[in-house]
Amino acid sequence: MVLSDGVITPEHLPPRGPARGPRAARGGERPGPGGGSLDEALAEWERRMILDAIQQTHGVQARAAKILGVSKRSLWYRIKRLGIQVRTPDEAPSA
Repeated sequence: MVLSDGVITPEHLPPRGPARGPRAARGGERPGPGGGSLDEALAEWERRMILDAIQQTHGVQARAAKILGVSKRSLWYRIKRLGIQVRTPDEAPSA
Protein backbone atom coordinates (compact mmCIF):
# COMPACT_ATOMS: atom_id res chain seq x y z
CA MET A 1 0.00 0.00 0.00
CA VAL A 2 2.84 2.37 0.83
CA LEU A 3 4.37 1.96 -2.60
CA SER A 4 1.11 2.40 -4.52
CA ASP A 5 0.56 5.43 -6.73
CA GLY A 6 -2.14 6.73 -4.36
CA VAL A 7 -4.95 4.43 -5.42
CA ILE A 8 -5.18 1.19 -3.44
CA THR A 9 -6.79 -1.64 -5.37
CA PRO A 10 -7.48 -5.25 -4.28
CA GLU A 11 -4.17 -6.47 -5.74
CA HIS A 12 -2.32 -4.19 -3.28
CA LEU A 13 -3.97 -6.00 -0.34
CA PRO A 14 -2.90 -9.34 1.16
CA PRO A 15 -5.08 -12.37 0.45
CA ARG A 16 -7.91 -12.98 2.87
CA GLY A 17 -7.06 -15.45 5.57
CA PRO A 18 -8.52 -16.57 8.87
CA ALA A 19 -10.41 -14.00 10.92
CA ARG A 20 -8.20 -11.52 12.75
CA GLY A 21 -8.79 -8.49 14.89
CA PRO A 22 -10.88 -7.96 18.01
CA ARG A 23 -13.38 -10.73 17.29
CA ALA A 24 -10.67 -13.31 16.71
CA ALA A 25 -8.81 -12.14 19.83
CA ARG A 26 -11.89 -12.70 21.98
CA GLY A 27 -11.86 -16.32 20.87
CA GLY A 28 -8.51 -16.84 22.60
CA GLU A 29 -6.29 -16.20 19.56
CA ARG A 30 -3.61 -13.54 19.73
CA PRO A 31 -3.79 -10.91 17.00
CA GLY A 32 -1.02 -10.51 14.46
CA PRO A 33 1.01 -12.85 12.29
CA GLY A 34 2.42 -15.81 14.17
CA GLY A 35 0.53 -14.85 17.32
CA GLY A 36 2.86 -11.94 18.17
CA SER A 37 1.86 -8.54 19.47
CA LEU A 38 0.93 -5.64 17.25
CA ASP A 39 4.23 -3.92 18.09
CA GLU A 40 6.20 -7.02 17.06
CA ALA A 41 4.24 -7.36 13.81
CA LEU A 42 4.73 -3.69 12.93
CA ALA A 43 8.46 -3.83 13.71
CA GLU A 44 8.87 -6.90 11.50
CA TRP A 45 6.91 -5.27 8.67
CA GLU A 46 8.99 -2.08 8.99
CA ARG A 47 12.22 -4.13 9.03
CA ARG A 48 11.22 -5.94 5.82
CA MET A 49 10.26 -2.67 4.08
CA ILE A 50 13.59 -1.07 5.00
CA LEU A 51 15.64 -4.11 3.98
CA ASP A 52 13.81 -4.32 0.64
CA ALA A 53 14.44 -0.62 -0.07
CA ILE A 54 18.11 -0.91 0.88
CA GLN A 55 18.49 -3.96 -1.35
CA GLN A 56 16.81 -2.16 -4.27
CA THR A 57 19.21 0.78 -3.90
CA HIS A 58 22.31 -1.42 -3.40
CA GLY A 59 22.85 0.03 0.08
CA VAL A 60 22.40 3.72 -0.77
CA GLN A 61 20.42 4.88 2.24
CA ALA A 62 19.50 8.29 0.81
CA ARG A 63 17.79 6.60 -2.15
CA ALA A 64 16.17 4.02 0.13
CA ALA A 65 14.74 6.84 2.26
CA LYS A 66 13.27 8.43 -0.86
CA ILE A 67 11.64 5.13 -1.90
CA LEU A 68 10.17 4.76 1.59
CA GLY A 69 8.96 8.37 1.68
CA VAL A 70 10.91 9.28 4.81
CA SER A 71 13.84 11.58 5.54
CA LYS A 72 17.40 10.25 5.63
CA ARG A 73 17.47 11.01 9.34
CA SER A 74 14.24 9.08 9.94
CA LEU A 75 15.58 6.07 8.04
CA TRP A 76 18.85 6.19 10.00
CA TYR A 77 16.89 6.30 13.28
CA ARG A 78 14.71 3.34 12.25
CA ILE A 79 17.75 1.30 11.15
CA LYS A 80 19.38 1.88 14.54
CA ARG A 81 16.15 1.22 16.51
CA LEU A 82 15.51 -2.05 14.68
CA GLY A 83 19.15 -3.16 14.90
CA ILE A 84 19.52 -3.54 11.14
CA GLN A 85 23.11 -4.08 10.01
CA VAL A 86 23.83 -2.11 6.84
CA ARG A 87 27.08 -2.64 4.95
CA THR A 88 28.57 0.20 2.98
CA PRO A 89 29.40 -0.58 -0.68
CA ASP A 90 33.17 -0.61 0.05
CA GLU A 91 32.86 -3.19 2.85
CA ALA A 92 33.60 -6.74 1.77
CA PRO A 93 31.65 -9.56 3.42
CA SER A 94 33.75 -11.40 5.96
CA ALA A 95 34.35 -15.10 5.34
